[in-house]
Amino acid sequence: MSLGISKRVEQFIYEVYRELPLEGEVSAVDVRELVGGYHNHVFVVSVKTTAGDFGEFVLKVNRIKKLAYKMQSEFEVLKFLRDEPFAPSVFYFSSKPRILGSPALLEEYIQGGMVGRAGALTKKQFERIASLMANIHSNTFKKYGLFPPSRKGTFFDVARDNMERTIREFYGGYLRNLKNAPSWIVRLRPKVDVYIKKTRGYLKASRDHLSAKRFFLLHGDFGIGNMLARGGKLVLIDWENARAGDSASEMVYFFIHSGIRGDLESEFLDLYKKKGGLVDDSFLERFKIYATIMPLGPMLWALERASGNAGGGLEDLSLMKDLRIKKESVPYGELLKRRLVKLEEALGVSDKSEF
Repeated sequence: MSLGISKRVEQFIYEVYRELPLEGEVSAVDVRELVGGYHNHVFVVSVKTTAGDFGEFVLKVNRIKKLAYKMQSEFEVLKFLRDEPFAPSVFYFSSKPRILGSPALLEEYIQGGMVGRAGALTKKQFERIASLMANIHSNTFKKYGLFPPSRKGTFFDVARDNMERTIREFYGGYLRNLKNAPSWIVRLRPKVDVYIKKTRGYLKASRDHLSAKRFFLLHGDFGIGNMLARGGKLVLIDWENARAGDSASEMVYFFIHSGIRGDLESEFLDLYKKKGGLVDDSFLERFKIYATIMPLGPMLWALERASGNAGGGLEDLSLMKDLRIKKESVPYGELLKRRLVKLEEALGVSDKSEF
């Protein structure tokens, strides 16, 4: 981290410290940068005061201008959840603070470890994750969209909007990368076009099952990597994709990104229902629909990443049947191949061609 960035963050804290739950004047500020995400630079800021108070906070500074709205969405949902123990407290947001020059969000720093850091979940943790999801979904709205929700419609409108946004962003990125992409990824275009058409068709044919107009609060990136264990409780971080939508879609998202299948899937559904989550015939029908259409999104994301940098990669977390967590570094090219297979399974497509 450059000295210039550190000094600007320090100056920013001195300017906004009265927003923090501390007594006295600021006497010292220490800044360290965490591994930032795709959207933001992330800092942990330690603050000491003349009254002997000490606090640690997370400061997120937007790094991609066109995605700045996500930071405001996170601020709004954390304000909404301010009395809930499963979300960090939030203290300050500015769309363009004078010193930092980019949207910035200041929130609680959660002391704790990632769930399953020992390499496995306990049965109790697995149960708590189901309870956490049910708790979040207990908040309902009459409109949908990024927080605060602002659009009228049905579950079908939510699913269609999400699908088309994903296609525009990630498939559009793939098309922009085609000139320099590896040849095997370029050759995927006709196949991907077919899969997009099939997924759109399946969603359209399922419209009657997606007619409800009561929406649920969704975290938007509900996964093991965003869960921290603290004092026997779970805290969910990174709420920038929070939105109002269909609870069944978040369940499918969690299963896809955590690798949950078979008996573990059934067990989680039972726990979710036991903890107050709404699981009825309509939910189960919608779950089947999302299980068919949602693998398109992760595949297109991997397609866009691999077309730009096939050798780059990420740490992938998968939950095994015995609750062990499998951690592996996966190149984007390999991830793309895996996610194509998952999409083909979901759509019932049999494609034996080589990459």
